[in-house]
Amino acid sequence: MGLFWAMAAETPHSKLLKKNVLGSMTVDIEVLHGDTGELLATETNERRFMAEGVQGPGIGILSISKSGDLALSMASFLSGISATAWINGSNANMVAPLHYKDLIIPSITPIVENVTFSPSGILDIRDTLPDPETEGNRGSVIPIERSNSRFLFAASEDDRNWNSCLFAQQAAARLRHHGKENFEVVMYPRAGHFLEVPYMPHCPSGFHSAVGQVVVFGGEAKAHHQAQLDLWRRVQEFFRKHLDRNNTAQKAMLYTRGPTGVHP
Repeated sequence: MGLFWAMAAETPHSKLLKKNVLGSMTVDIEVLHGDTGELLATETNERRFMAEGVQGPGIGILSISKSGDLALSMASFLSGISATAWINGSNANMVAPLHYKDLIIPSITPIVENVTFSPSGILDIRDTLPDPETEGNRGSVIPIERSNSRFLFAASEDDRNWNSCLFAQQAAARLRHHGKENFEVVMYPRAGHFLEVPYMPHCPSGFHSAVGQVVVFGGEAKAHHQAQLDLWRRVQEFFRKHLDRNNTAQKAMLYTRGPTGVHP
């Protein structure tokens, strides 16, 4: 499926994004004769991002980027969450204060002076967020030791959005410090910030809504693709293990719809 993961955006810093995951995403593929332009073959690749329904007893959370700290907060303060997959997120509250009942978790303040530029001249904000475990920032760290959820922490070593590897290591260390081993940690060399489902094109840079400018997200295309393949497998195994008591759930698959029907 290199046709998809290796695609480069026609518009610089843009990203292939499925905004409405309730419907499928379809891509029409045509093969034309190089000399005459005659249509030789056609296929439609169709991908669905949600199953028709879910069953209990547990609740699973799949999070990426900013939603990572929200997922940790949900697992820490809400009941019934059995499995939390955290992808390139943070172990501390980011962007805005979090309010839950009478509790307020402050957000970490970025250090604007730490902004640098990539070799291509794009903003690099990786080091703008300070270490959550340093003095003055610990109040923003999410108390995940309160949670009975299982955790999967996945981090990219070339994530330029922030230091997700440090955040994953700190989250694991916090759980271990409180006598818990309810977590897994996996790290991916040369992968960038947006680890998505397999074959989604690599997004090395893009507009960051919180920054208001284009920033670099990191990663090398092939290594990023391989990380997405591996993580997709791990996420499925993680949720089946901790959400499906009978472990009989149908495996998620990629289907292609063409003139002769639907094929895995």
